[in-house]
Amino acid sequence: MQRQRTLRSNVSCVGVGLHSGKEVRLELKPADVDSGIIFLRTDLPTRPKIHATAANVTATLRATTLEENGAKVKNTDTKLGLRDLAYPINDETKGFYVVLKVSADETALYQFNRKVKINPAVLRHLVTIDQE
Repeated sequence: MQRQRTLRSNVSCVGVGLHSGKEVRLELKPADVDSGIIFLRTDLPTRPKIHATAANVTATLRATTLEENGAKVKNTDTKLGLRDLAYPINDETKGFYVVLKVSADETALYQFNRKVKINPAVLRHLVTIDQE
């Protein structure tokens, strides 16, 4: 049986929504035992919670969509999340994989890199630039 794991501390970033083009804030927080992954839609007035469970999957064409309490989260990637690391990092063998696609100027990218490097909750990160 695999042990449950959670984050040591909060991790957050700000970027631009992939489809909306609006500024978004992503915050990952440590979770209680057996809580699973829960998305909180703070952009909606009722702040609904959406649990990442098979029962809440409403579409899988071109992207996975979760829906609960009248709210949706699109483009959740089941290949990410908690996974085995290729090799131990700081005595950790598992880690949360997250992909963020953002539009940012050079200054914002520099600030993001600086903050991520000093955040103890982030084991490794990689920034790539689209050459579109």
